Amino acid sequence: MITLPASSRIWRIAGITDLRNGFYRLTSPVLNTLKLLVLGTAVS
Repeated sequence: MITLPASSRIWRIAGITDLRNGFYRLTSPVLNTLKLLVLGTAVS
């Protein structure tokens, strides 16, 4: 079993994902969401 530190944060992003896309195309929505979270402009 993998254990994580108590201070770890895990984000779940649900949506339609087309797995035919390449790795870099699949990471784009995740990176955009993380940028919004860092800038504090994400809507909760």
